[in-house]
Amino acid sequence: MSPAPALVAGLYWLIAAVVLGAAVLVMHVYATWRVVRSDVEPSWWKWIAVVPPVTPVAAWVAGQKKTAGAWVLLLAAYGVVRLIAG
Repeated sequence: MSPAPALVAGLYWLIAAVVLGAAVLVMHVYATWRVVRSDVEPSWWKWIAVVPPVTPVAAWVAGQKKTAGAWVLLLAAYGVVRLIAG
């Protein structure tokens, strides 16, 4: 039996992880940009939004609930793919 199907499946998981990882990075930049451009008070939320674990919280406080939800959803999808792929 050829190891080719296992290699192809591994390649698909790798591609999925890379694409989701890139999407998480883009979403992080977008969420940070939305927080910085908002008029959230106190203004220190704008500075702390750069820290990745705090970004969705800062976006939520800034009123960007869909952005915060998408950030968390993409990160969860990336984590699931990484867990399944090994």
